[in-house]
Amino acid sequence: MPNCDKIDSVLSENECHNMREIFLKNTPTLSNLGDKCYGIDINNTASYLWFKKKLLDKINNYFDVDLKLIFAFYASFTKPFEIHTDIKPLPNGAKGTPYVSCLIPISVDNSKDKCELANTIIFRSQKNANAEEDHRKYLSHCDVEQLRHRKIDKIFNWTPYDMIWWNSELDHCSSHFKNFKSKECIVVHTYV
Repeated sequence: MPNCDKIDSVLSENECHNMREIFLKNTPTLSNLGDKCYGIDINNTASYLWFKKKLLDKINNYFDVDLKLIFAFYASFTKPFEIHTDIKPLPNGAKGTPYVSCLIPISVDNSKDKCELANTIIFRSQKNANAEEDHRKYLSHCDVEQLRHRKIDKIFNWTPYDMIWWNSELDHCSSHFKNFKSKECIVVHTYV
């Protein structure tokens, strides 16, 4: 199995918009970038059962393991994420290992037609002779010194309602926001 990939048309436009409306009923928290995230986890019983039926069970069809939810959220981000992993604490003292993170693009600058302007970038630990070029083309929000030790493994262009996924321990980030001001998505963090 690859360590990251993109799956076409995981949700329909209608499913995505209905999902966003349910997420928005939850109390927001702030991301480390200061944007509101409307989350669901196992402690949010009504929303969790709905989410499990509508999306987590669907995601499970693509993997050979029984994925469990750490948390999921809807957000409209106004700043790009720097390089990070998705190793998150498991809920309620659960035993297991973070497994995959999934991202479903909805829009860029409130338009599904502009999704192609955004990317999710996956790295591998390796010397990068192209660090300055990568910084200029995609990653001006990242420290170029970090890029010297990380080579781009995959660049996933955003397509509305597709699902980009990666192993949670992989370094990854968003591309810079040079041609747009916001991007809207659903993110799911899982464990096994």
